[in-house]
Amino acid sequence: MTNPVTDWTRVAIEGETIDGRRISRQEIIDCAETFSVETLKPRLFVEHLRGVTLDSAFNALGDMVDAKWQEDEVQIGGSPKKVAALYARIEALPPLIEANKQGKKLYTSIEIKANLGGSGRSGLIGLGVTDSPAVLCNQAMRFSALYPKDVSIAAPHEMQFSIAEPAPTADQQEITGMLGEMKKFFSTLAGGKSDDPAPVATPPAPTPRPSPAPASPPTAPGQPSTPETEAFSAAMTGMGGVMEKAFSAITAQLEKSDARMAALEQRLEREPDEKKFSRRPLSTGGRAGGDFVY
Repeated sequence: MTNPVTDWTRVAIEGETIDGRRISRQEIIDCAETFSVETLKPRLFVEHLRGVTLDSAFNALGDMVDAKWQEDEVQIGGSPKKVAALYARIEALPPLIEANKQGKKLYTSIEIKANLGGSGRSGLIGLGVTDSPAVLCNQAMRFSALYPKDVSIAAPHEMQFSIAEPAPTADQQEITGMLGEMKKFFSTLAGGKSDDPAPVATPPAPTPRPSPAPASPPTAPGQPSTPETEAFSAAMTGMGGVMEKAFSAITAQLEKSDARMAALEQRLEREPDEKKFSRRPLSTGGRAGGDFVY
């Protein structure tokens, strides 16, 4: 299934930034004209922070899939001004979609590389999602619907989903059969009728009357031996086996959880004391290694 893609979203304009830096008109034009997913597909990260492990909280949240620039008239300081504006379309992964629904990290922050690939022109190498953009007149990302990236945005529409019922497992089928046998047994004891249709009786053929059999001692009270009781006993025995399997599975899961908790406790014990080391300062934008972050 294709991931959601934004409509054209303004991610930067030429001119002064909030923190006093400046994006030139040529940088805006270069970023649009040098963009190609075959050359480099800029990825989105929370506040430009890159995770290094698969389970990091700072893994990529999406990709920039298209770019363009155009002349826009914007309001700056209460006056209209014509500027070169950079637009992008962004393909989002599920975590970014969920954050967008909650009104979080709605804006983008661009990363510009001067002299990209020795071309003499600037280019985009990444984006950050933020709630504090440094560039004026940024637009919030909006995800309208699921659609292919080469199709124009359509109006939002309601999507219908159907979920297939999973096939019953062997244990579920076994339990269902045993419950049916138990129901028949208790129905017989109560003098009721079984839910199964009674077979049509066939009149027996006449047979000679046998000689009277010698009297046998009566069955002890409270210990009937009938097909129903035998079926009930078998059902209860089978039920016990299924319950034993279930409890064994639960016990195994608890043992795994205990092992993971013990490993986590050992890992935390190995963590250095916060008072004995210093962390990297927060990324607040600016120039780093020849790259500009706006």
